[in-house]
Amino acid sequence: MTADAPPVPDTPPVPETVAREQASRIVPAQWMSVAPTIAWLAFISAETDWDAKFYFGASIWYAANPDSVLAWLHEVEQHGDLLEDFQPYDFQRLHRHVRDAAAQTASFQAAKAEWAVAWAKVKATRDDPAANRVARSEIPPLMMSDDQIREAARTLRADLKRKLEGEGPAAKRDYDAIWEGSEKLRRALARGDLTACGWPGRGPDLSDNNATLPPREPIPRDVFARPVTVTQAGVLAFARGDESFGYDPDLICSGLLFDAHYLLDLHEAPKDNQPSKPYAPPEKPSRKGIGGRPDVHDWKAFNRELVRYLVLDAEDPSQASLREYMKDWADMNMGIDPPSDSSIERRIDLLVVKDIYVR
Repeated sequence: MTADAPPVPDTPPVPETVAREQASRIVPAQWMSVAPTIAWLAFISAETDWDAKFYFGASIWYAANPDSVLAWLHEVEQHGDLLEDFQPYDFQRLHRHVRDAAAQTASFQAAKAEWAVAWAKVKATRDDPAANRVARSEIPPLMMSDDQIREAARTLRADLKRKLEGEGPAAKRDYDAIWEGSEKLRRALARGDLTACGWPGRGPDLSDNNATLPPREPIPRDVFARPVTVTQAGVLAFARGDESFGYDPDLICSGLLFDAHYLLDLHEAPKDNQPSKPYAPPEKPSRKGIGGRPDVHDWKAFNRELVRYLVLDAEDPSQASLREYMKDWADMNMGIDPPSDSSIERRIDLLVVKDIYVR
């Protein structure tokens, strides 16, 4: 799965890709990360959720073209699981979208409703230990089945196939436009027309709510004068067309941010009648501040449910089934802004001895 298409010239985006099907153009503002910056250069709108806005798999454009994503979805549909060891690793960035689609299936919604009724009984008996133990033992496991995963993959694959084969075709056009936007950004950085600030290598652990982030530093412009690719993951040591993506390209720097003021100097907003709104970064869970505010998540309840599941429900737990169950439980019980999948996985890995997994 190499990025093997020929280089794209640094030219303005084709008219079909400019603000396509957009009710409102998102205009650069504040400091922006790579995704909205490339989207501005490619589509004249600072979009962040590319998988929903453009085509499924657009978020890993640098690792896989739409045909490769289509092949992955076919494999998921055939196997009924998310292929956690699928290479390149970047395909795991799409897992959340498949799980979200599987959660909307009628069978999962029915299981979720049954689980919610049982959990309400548990909460109602919290002051009666004996009744509480009985209620907990009657909670049905809330896990996505292979059939639900297959159904989700089938739906996503049909939509992507339509965008690949329909009028346009839209997915291929967007894929090329994203590459062109990335190259336009790299060349502007190499010329010094724009400055990127970030961290060397992989940078700090952004999921650690207790950590104080180190300041980002300006990245020297000569970094971008090399055969590299500017992506959401950071600056990767490969270039389109050189056959060197492989499975784990070196990450030169990460956490890139760009000053929207200078980005608009590079590519100003069109003077037309299209409605617009300023860019706002996607909402994230609150980080613990220097003053030591309480953690935004109730990890004690998470720990108790983890133990309960392992003791009462999981006769032969696998790492995948445990993670899936706890992610679903967190979605139901940890507020309107539950912890991220990666935070849940790290919490499980800290608390559970790997040897308990039997498959």
